[in-house]
Amino acid sequence: MAVSNDLTIQVIILLGILLGSCGVAPIPKPQLGSDRDLDFSQLETYLAAKNWQESDYETYTLMAASLGKRVPIVEPLEPSDLLELPCADLNSLDQLWHYHSNGRFGFTIQKNNYVAAGGRLKATSSLSTDRLVNFTDRIGWYSQPLKRFVSYRDADVTYREDPDFLPPKGFLPFVWWAAGVRDVFLSGGGGQLVEVTPELASHLFSRLDECQTSP
Repeated sequence: MAVSNDLTIQVIILLGILLGSCGVAPIPKPQLGSDRDLDFSQLETYLAAKNWQESDYETYTLMAASLGKRVPIVEPLEPSDLLELPCADLNSLDQLWHYHSNGRFGFTIQKNNYVAAGGRLKATSSLSTDRLVNFTDRIGWYSQPLKRFVSYRDADVTYREDPDFLPPKGFLPFVWWAAGVRDVFLSGGGGQLVEVTPELASHLFSRLDECQTSP
């Protein structure tokens, strides 16, 4: 019996070493804070229930509230607005998404894909069309079959058709980006064009990088 117990302990220790060497570590709980006294409880409830669409809405609402915008939001956030997001609020939102999605979603995941696609963390920078497609394709914001950017209309239809839909890694939060996506239905039934505001990405990710470097 003693030998069996010793063997069990050795196996547990070995598993711990293997997991550690693979970089597997629990995601730390969010350290929440707000410079605008935001209440994150509703967002936490949605995220804990894996209610991704409502979590997305609530995140955008909190971003607007953090900037002193009217809620419900009448006008979409502008790229320049994103540079003014308080660090405590932005970091808290990012950590909540990262924690409750087990690392699948969040602004940091999006920022990493943006950099991997050639994006620079400067608000004044912009991506070429090819790199913008590369970035958005990585996280599901570009549809290869349709050869166009994904709009909120597209995402909403998908959610309604499949309530259990799990978006691609990095897809969420999406509304902050989708607010700058415009559907243009071509005359004569010529199809649909989707225009985007790429500065939203460069501005938000440059602000996030600033906040993570010196919150």
